[in-house]
Amino acid sequence: MFQPMEKTLLPAKDRIISVARRLIIDGGFEAVTTDRIAEHASVSKATIYKNFKNMEAVLAAVVDGELDRFSPRDFPAIKNLADFRKTLHSYGVNLLMFLNSPDAIKFSQTMQEGARRHPRMAETFYQYGYAQAHRELTDIIDAAFSDGLLNAKAPASDVAEDFLGQLEGFGFIQAQLGLTDTPYPDPEGRTSRAVETLCVLYKA
Repeated sequence: MFQPMEKTLLPAKDRIISVARRLIIDGGFEAVTTDRIAEHASVSKATIYKNFKNMEAVLAAVVDGELDRFSPRDFPAIKNLADFRKTLHSYGVNLLMFLNSPDAIKFSQTMQEGARRHPRMAETFYQYGYAQAHRELTDIIDAAFSDGLLNAKAPASDVAEDFLGQLEGFGFIQAQLGLTDTPYPDPEGRTSRAVETLCVLYKA
């Protein structure tokens, strides 16, 4: 188990999030208690509740931080189809490289294992993880439709879901089941095929 964090390294809120993330990865939901967070983050319980309403809020912050690891919130302006391809390709490669990381695999395994016992945590994980990523990608595709870069033959949300499905395929399922350590050995190639497929299907 990791050592308590020094107070001077990070603000209290960031230390709480970092410790909660590590506790989840190492021991699942049951490992995440106010006592353990307080101990390892070198904060008081009062400080935890000053920064977060409840444990669901802590998990939401953890998952939101995971999303930031592969998906920058400020996307560059998309002025033409080349910009759209570049943005979509960057998004896809970053996502697959993130899903290749041992921590991402372990984190998802922990969420899956604890979902039935902790449905509220599972819902928080879904809303701040998968659903948020889907919304961001939907916004990118919807903008391309609105600007006439692509032909809107289907709702942007459906196209985003199709794109994510093509990107992930069975790779991450295999990783969650412990069948592989590297679900996506060629993120660049896999993303290029997915981007090309989308652009051909929805060519303006």
